[in-house]
Formats: sequence, C-alpha cells, structure tokens
Amino acid sequence: MLKTDQEIYRRLKDAFGDDKTATITIVDESHKHVGHLGNTGTGHTHYFIHIRAKIFADKSRLERQRLVINLLDDLFEQTDLHAVRMKLTP
Repeated sequence: MLKTDQEIYRRLKDAFGDDKTATITIVDESHKHVGHLGNTGTGHTHYFIHIRAKIFADKSRLERQRLVINLLDDLFEQTDLHAVRMKLTP
C-alpha cells in the first residue's frame, strides 16, 4: 500500500522542485481527528501542508489551493486521505 505522506511529498517535490528556495513541510495530523468522520483509525487521513514557493507570488489563495489539490486529487480515492489543511506562501 502507498505510504500517503511519502507520496504527497514526492508529488509536491516534483511540482515545485525547480524552485531551489521552495520549502515543503508535511505533518500527519490524523491523531487530532480520532473518532471524527473520515478518520479510519489507521492514520494517514489528515495532513497539514506548508509550502513556500515563488510560484505562489502572483496567485490568489484559491488558485494556490487548487494547484495543490489538483496534484493530490486521486489520493483521496486511492488512499485513506480525507482532509488537507494548507498554508501556501510565496
């Protein structure tokens, strides 16, 4: 089975890797959602993603979020991924 956080990181690194100053931080927050809808108890369901990348400089908050969600979209069906909280800054 796919290790969700590693796959998220790989996809984000592939997308933003050309920006040598970009930083990507991924935190599994599943433990904060035990018993909540969408938490299967296996972990790897809720993540916080912080990306600092130059590409975000001319994009609105919604455009930034869409860019990231489009990279991860199929993981919501292929894995236990349920929710992603994001901080996306230039």
